[in-house]
Parts: sequence; structure tokens; C-alpha cells
Amino acid sequence: MRGPRILVSGYYGFGNAGDEAILWALARALRESLPAAELRVLSAAPDQTREWQGLAAVPRFSLPAIVKALRWTDLLLSGGGTLLQDLTSPRSIPYYAGLILLARACGRPVLLYGQGVGPIRGGLGRWLARLAADSSAEVVVRDPASAALLRQLGVQRPPLAVAADPVLGLTPAEAAEGWKVLVRLFPEEAERLAALRREGRPWVGLALRLPAGRAAGGPGRSRAAARAPGEGLARLARFWAAVVQGIRRELGGEVLLLGLHPQRDRELLEAVREEVRKAAPEPPLVAVPLAPAEWLGVVGELDLVAGMRLHALIFAAVMGVPFLGVVEGAGGIDPKMPSFLAEFGMEPVRADAPDRVVEALREAWAGRAALQERVAAAVPRLRRRAREGIQRLASRIQEVAGAGRPSGGRLQGTEELSGRVKILDLPVDCVSLPEAVERIAGWVAVGRSGYVVTANPELAVRARREPSLQRIVAGADLVTADGVGILWAARLKGKALPERVSGIDLAEELLARGAQEGWRFFFLGGEPGVAEAAAEAARRRGVQVVGWRHGFFPPAEEEAVAAEVGSRRPQVALVGLGSPRQESWCARYASEVGAVLLGVGGALDVLAGRKRRAPVWMRRCGLEWLYRLAKEPRRWRRVLALPVFVWWVLRER
Repeated sequence: MRGPRILVSGYYGFGNAGDEAILWALARALRESLPAAELRVLSAAPDQTREWQGLAAVPRFSLPAIVKALRWTDLLLSGGGTLLQDLTSPRSIPYYAGLILLARACGRPVLLYGQGVGPIRGGLGRWLARLAADSSAEVVVRDPASAALLRQLGVQRPPLAVAADPVLGLTPAEAAEGWKVLVRLFPEEAERLAALRREGRPWVGLALRLPAGRAAGGPGRSRAAARAPGEGLARLARFWAAVVQGIRRELGGEVLLLGLHPQRDRELLEAVREEVRKAAPEPPLVAVPLAPAEWLGVVGELDLVAGMRLHALIFAAVMGVPFLGVVEGAGGIDPKMPSFLAEFGMEPVRADAPDRVVEALREAWAGRAALQERVAAAVPRLRRRAREGIQRLASRIQEVAGAGRPSGGRLQGTEELSGRVKILDLPVDCVSLPEAVERIAGWVAVGRSGYVVTANPELAVRARREPSLQRIVAGADLVTADGVGILWAARLKGKALPERVSGIDLAEELLARGAQEGWRFFFLGGEPGVAEAAAEAARRRGVQVVGWRHGFFPPAEEEAVAAEVGSRRPQVALVGLGSPRQESWCARYASEVGAVLLGVGGALDVLAGRKRRAPVWMRRCGLEWLYRLAKEPRRWRRVLALPVFVWWVLRER
């Protein structure tokens, strides 16, 4: 039996050392815990991910590739980094929350692991974050502050747990030889740097970043950027150049500038070097992509690290190097930095004046022995938490993937059902498409009349608001799940509907079966000419058609129409009057017509060749509604029922 297939999502392929280290640590740990597991990664640079991580990678911005990967996988692991936040980009939450919802739409369970959450300032972002977390089988965050924020947002359903950042599960033995990396990067500086070490002078790593909200090279700045030490890039460069000069003066050492995210950090770091160059030799700068093991090795060569990037501090902790956390001098603080420092009984240093930063570094260097002991005392506890978190994750992967593993192209649930399951008080039969066809075929064989409802989230919402419609659906002889939302809601209840059974799919299967067995069909509904065209198309397929009629008739004529349909003595009638009118008509006149009545909505347009269905890959992932919305924008009001449906289902869970 094959091992679980895992699709990993995060901020991968952008050259961010912290996120790449998370993926590296996560993959190594999962390979140890689940040797048979297969991993694929959504990456912005698939070739680079394959080279650095040795993992199969999928383009993260290609929807067809993502959908194909979701069909391949047993579960989506949204893991590592601060993904659900809107401080650095307003696009982060919509992307990752949307990916989680897409996975659920494709019937794949989701685990959130090792994530930091927040800050989330926008109302839409808060709603999406809550929805994403509530849609997950389990949520494991990397600090108590993230768990508190999720609870504040109203997330209660999935179990919440706290585990340390996966990188903290690594050890110095897993690092590359840092000195060899530095010699490769700075061949001309190697002798001078070696002399510093021989003379006992400190080598200080300085990991800087632009204020949150300002993209490198971009004209826009957040309010935080405007309040940061020094107005604009030039003033930021002067600020940190003064810190570099202060380190050289007060500590007698050298600075190594660390660009953990070269794409975003290089602009500031180059400006700092240029400013320093005006009065003194420029400091070495690491602003090229390095593999995670290489970053660990480089940081391990340092004597002291001051970082504005979280993983500069985590690398230092893993390698036993004393460190200080530095935050912007004014404005809000990204909560992940103080949360991590609190594990060591430390507070961040505010960069509101160069002298203050230099003084904090001077004190840290003077008390480096005590600081190193503090780090050494806390790291084993964090390493244990990180590894326990991985063990918990591996156990949940086996549990969730085993319950949701595709078999024969169909997702099996945690529990096979018989009978019906209620979704918002709407009964839905637990049948597959072949089972639905067989049930109807049995009725046709004995001449039984009845009506079939294909239920989607829109119908469920309307039935909740209209008790009369709820009674009509409850009285149907067969209610199928016509919508991925119904399947999702059933899974949240711990149940499992075999598959989506839409009106068009059921109609096409009945027509095929009817052509073989000589059933008599009537086509009712649509604009004038639609039912006739659908009937003619069916006739060409060998179907016995006994009549058709358009659906544009007033309520006063409903009884007469039923008499007309009944007079043709059909065995199956496809009724496309639109919901909820078709459900009401079928319930009222099924006995009078004396046939099996199937409400098919707009399927007659498809059968008539007037409209095309969504591509197969969109149908398999439950995105047919999105295709129809794109083709028919006037349907947008109907889509408004979807968030209401999701909210009501989550409240009832």
C-alpha cells in the first residue's frame, strides 16, 4: 500500500531563507516519521525548489497545475511561516485562504501546521482567516499569540494546538560548513575575517529588512514605513550605517550584513553599504540565495546576531549563537518577534536611535556568556516542542489521509452512510451517480411515479428561510448532492456523501440508460425552442421522446401543463423550470403525470447545445458554479447564498 501523498503550501520559491528552512526542516522530519510519504510543493520557482529541497514542485500561480496537484494529493498541508496576515501584503490571506477553500472544494482535507497568524487588520482578511481555519481538520500554530488571535476571530471547531517553529527541531550537525561558504562568497575578505577571529574580536551579524508594507524598489510605503527611523531609504541607510560604525567602534569587531530575503532586503542593505563606504570600508554582505543548511552554517560562524527577521534569530538559537531581536522604532510591531523572544525571557530592542541599538549590542557582548546560557537553556525545550509537533502532525496525516485517500477517483470519507444526512435540515440521500440511476430505473420498471431534487447550497439556504420549500424537498423520493458545498458540509458533520450528483449528470445518465431500455421521455422547461432542441438531440441518440414544452407559462396554467405532460404517458420527465419553481411543480403534479420527474434547472440548455459545461477539471473540483458565473455574470446574486450557507453550516457543526 502506498504512503500518504502530501501537497505542501507556503511562501516557497521566493528565496526567503526562513521559509525555505521551514520547508527543509518539515520535509526532513516527515521523511523520518513517514518514510513512504510522497511530498509535492507549491512553489514560485519549481526548478529551484527541486534543486535545493530535492522535492517535486508545482507552480503556485498556475490554477490548472494546482488543481491537478490537489487531485493527486491526499491532503493539503498549509505549513510554516506567517501566511494568514495582511501586514506585508493584502494578497497573502486571499491566496492562502483561497487555496484552502479550493482544496476543500476538491474534497481534500487540510492541515494548518507551524503557522504564525497575524496581524490581520482588514475585516475581509479576518473573515477569510476564520473561514480557512474553520475549514481545516486541525490547526497547529507556532506561538500562543497566534492561537489567541484565532480564538479571538471566532475559530472554535478545529482543534487548536501550539508547536514550535519546525526549524527549531534542527541541530548544528545538520548545518553546512559555514566557513567554507563564506570563503566561497568572499574570497578576498577571508584573511581579514580570519584575523578578527584570531584576535578575539566579535563578528556581528545584522539581519535588516525594510519596514513592513514597503516593497523593495516600490514607490509605496505603509504608515509604518513613514514612521520608521529616518524618512525614506536614504535616512534608513544613514541610520543603519551609524549602527555599523558604532559596532566597529564600541565592540571593535566587524559586521556581516545578512539578506535573508535577497529580493526584498538587498535594496536597503546595498544602501547601508554605500553609506558606510563614504567614511570607512564597506561591510561584507550576504544577499544571494543560499540553501538552508548553508544559512545555518554561516550564522554558526558569528559571535552575535541582531535581527529584524525572525529566522535570523532562530538560526542563531539552533547554532547556539547569542542574539538580539530588533524591531522598528515606531508604529506597530509584528507579533512574531516578541512572541519568539518571550520564550527566552527577552524583549525586542526598538530601533528608534542608532546609539540605542549599539548600546544594546555592547551590553549583549559584555554579557554574552549569560546570554548564551539563556539561549542554551531554552533551545532544548523548543526543540522538543518542535519534534513533538512533527510527531503529532505525522499521526494526523496518517489519520486524515487514510480517511480521505482517493480510491478509484472517488473520495472516501471517514464514515460510509446509508439513508440520508441532513444539511441545514435539508435531507440528502447518500448515493453515487450509478446508485441514483439504478434507483430511478427500479421505479421506471414498476411504473412508479415520484420526483427527484438535486440540492445545492443555494437551495439549502432558501429552504431554511422558506419552510414550505423545506417540506417539498423533504418529501422528495430522492435528493442528491448537486454541489461541492453539500459534500463539504456533510464532511464537517463527520459523514461522507459518495460524490456530487448534479442534475445534468443525472439527466445524461438517465437518457443513456433510457435509450438502451426504451424509456419514454418528456422535456419541459427553458425558453421557447430549448426543450424542442434538447428533445431532438436526445432523439438522435436513440432516446424515445414523447413530447416537449417550453417553460414560459404563467402559474395559472401549471395544472393544464401537467395534464398535457401526463397525456403523453412519459416514464421520465426532465423539468427545467428553475429553482424553486420546478421543485414545487414536481411535488404537486408527480402523481398526476404518472412519471419520475427530475428537476434539472438549466441543464436543458446544455442538452440542447445552447450552452457549454465547464471544463472537466473544473467540474471535478466543484468549480462549475464559478465557470457559470463567468459566463453569466447576472447570476452574481445567486452566488451571495454561498457565504451564508458556509456560515450557517459552521454554526451548526
